[in-house]
Amino acid sequence: MNTNLSAPPSSEAPRRVLVVDDEALFLRSFVERLADVGAHERFVVRAASNGYDALAILDAEPVDVLVTDLKMPGMDGFQLIAEVLNRKLRVPVIALTASPSGESLRALTRLGVFSFLPKPVEFADVLQLVREELAARSAHIDGINLAAFLQLLAMERTRGIVTVRTDEVIGRILVSDGNLIGAEVGDMQGIPAAFALLAAGLPTIELREHASLPPTSLCHPLMEIVLEAVRKQDELRRTKAPPAMAGSDDLVFDLLPSGPPPPSANMLVVGPMPRQTPLPDVTEILQAEPVPAGKIEEKSMNIDKANLAVEKLQESLGAGLMAVDIWVVQDGMSIAGHNSQPVATALFNRMTNMLNDTLSESGFPSLAKYYLLDLDTDKLVIVLPCGEIRAGILVDKKKVQLGIIISVALPKFLTGLEAIVA
Repeated sequence: MNTNLSAPPSSEAPRRVLVVDDEALFLRSFVERLADVGAHERFVVRAASNGYDALAILDAEPVDVLVTDLKMPGMDGFQLIAEVLNRKLRVPVIALTASPSGESLRALTRLGVFSFLPKPVEFADVLQLVREELAARSAHIDGINLAAFLQLLAMERTRGIVTVRTDEVIGRILVSDGNLIGAEVGDMQGIPAAFALLAAGLPTIELREHASLPPTSLCHPLMEIVLEAVRKQDELRRTKAPPAMAGSDDLVFDLLPSGPPPPSANMLVVGPMPRQTPLPDVTEILQAEPVPAGKIEEKSMNIDKANLAVEKLQESLGAGLMAVDIWVVQDGMSIAGHNSQPVATALFNRMTNMLNDTLSESGFPSLAKYYLLDLDTDKLVIVLPCGEIRAGILVDKKKVQLGIIISVALPKFLTGLEAIVA
């Protein structure tokens, strides 16, 4: 295995790697070897012989990578990882296990751990994973729709691992150069897992950009996956389809390959793989998604009328129109647009919710037809709340007069928005 990855730039503060194992001889030998490498590559190593000592270190100082054995007296590795999650400590975990059974590996993935090695471990293999985690750039995002975030990654051709967390599930999606190359959640892998995660609402998202990713046999355009998921969700929304019975095959995703993906396609595993079970129908995943209490029944969205409203706005504003998106309030997902801005859409959806709440709490009237944000460099943002949908417009004021925007373009666009909800 190649371990010649470049070290972090010398200007960075030393990173910290925490190694946890109850075998004293192994821990001492391993930590000494890892510390020798760290002296040259600007990371330091901390050691703990049990889960309680590890938590004390995690509470006392930041840790960038956690390497832990699973079978330990007192607090074992599973309990340690669970406690790390409970404390919302954002640290990547590499698990070491002497008995890599299918059940233990599935338990790890449910805890959000996707890097694990069978014991006895090769030092070079652990060092490789530690180097990859230290070299990865990490970002955490809350309150943004996963589909919108993946659209952004596809446009920027990002290479990395997206970890998706909700109160119920933890999964991950591997992306590279605009393609989906892997996904897993629970017992599902590949495209079905990606669709299941895309139905997860507004999860917490972590992106770790990696220079190298595990080899896979799956490679499908990420944008197609996202659009197909959105299309099916919209279809279910419009038809008010009841939850599918077991074995129902009324709806089938066009992108699904026949049969389950090969075991090597999606999991970063060194050692034995768990046995895979047949994948469920993905439409059942979307149809069986629980409905939150108090959720307002949705009306069907006329996508053709949304596209028509965008076209009419382009005619009204011409070159002055820089971007426009029409989205559903519930999930912040764009249903039509021009030069779409998925991240801005999610942020303005959230901002509008906060603005409405603040106005209500302060005793002010609620928002009416639209509000405007005057930006630097002669740019103007207009957000239009319209019941279950909203729209956002970015305009170049140098190329269109404000009077035309207010008196001509917006009234026509508002009429088009009102026609979208049937």
